[in-house]
Amino acid sequence: MKKTIMWDCELSDCSFQECHLPGSDFQGSSFRGCHFPNADVQASSFRRSHGCCIDPRTNKVRKAIFDFPEVLSMLECFGIIIDGQGGSECP
Repeated sequence: MKKTIMWDCELSDCSFQECHLPGSDFQGSSFRGCHFPNADVQASSFRRSHGCCIDPRTNKVRKAIFDFPEVLSMLECFGIIIDGQGGSECP
């Protein structure tokens, strides 16, 4: 599924387990309750997206594009507490 385009989509409780999605474009999409275990999202765009639970330890994320502050959710898997971030949908 290389270079998949999903602009402004509402995705809920989806699993992208082991999906091969390099170069995909998820601009403006909502990923409520979605998970990306062992996925390849290298060089994919997550601009204006929210709710992504992507663990950089178990996924290929090189050159993927995320907006600030949404990218901070990727630090939660390290047990880092980010003051003022608000709620998160990551487990």
